[in-house]
Amino acid sequence: MQVSKEVLPYYVELAQNFTSYSMTVAIALKSTFSQRFYELCCQYRNAGFFFYTVEKLREMFMLEKKYKRGCDFKRRVLDDPQKELRELYNAGQCDLYFEFEPKSYKGKEVTEYKFYVYTRQTEQQKLLEYESAKQAIIYITTTISRFSKSDKGYVKRVVNAVQLHPEIAVQVAQKIQKKFEQYIDKPAKQIGAIIRVCLMEDFGIE
Repeated sequence: MQVSKEVLPYYVELAQNFTSYSMTVAIALKSTFSQRFYELCCQYRNAGFFFYTVEKLREMFMLEKKYKRGCDFKRRVLDDPQKELRELYNAGQCDLYFEFEPKSYKGKEVTEYKFYVYTRQTEQQKLLEYESAKQAIIYITTTISRFSKSDKGYVKRVVNAVQLHPEIAVQVAQKIQKKFEQYIDKPAKQIGAIIRVCLMEDFGIE
């Protein structure tokens, strides 16, 4: 591949900041914007996110006089790189990709974006968290049903709450298990009442 004089300094900069693998990925990207976003994603991969104003991105990418309309900026500078990185990631040729969403507005115009970095590790972590949440919800459903047999409406409310917010499912399950083990000698009805108070106080589940 022949590299033009205009982009040569950029590749020199990449070589100083990236591993050999990252350098290979960056050079394989067709768009300069994709290369720049790959660089940013590598920089923030441990944090998992970053955000920039549109003004700052214009400055960084030297676009002060291009893509003045917000829709054109989003399509060419954000959508296209996001798509290219995701396609390479899915093909196993890239180690990360990003998603983004508006963070701030001025009227109807987006003034700032938040970017989320996804890697093989974060994808695996998400899968583990999903499996853990799923098992926790099964435990919660079984246990609450056991101690609140006469109030099926309450059981449904608890299950709905953790399904809507799966990020708390494991914590809820651990709390229920702890209360059950702490009061194992108490009657089932009393254990149910204790768990009910605990879930209301700690998680706002009524």
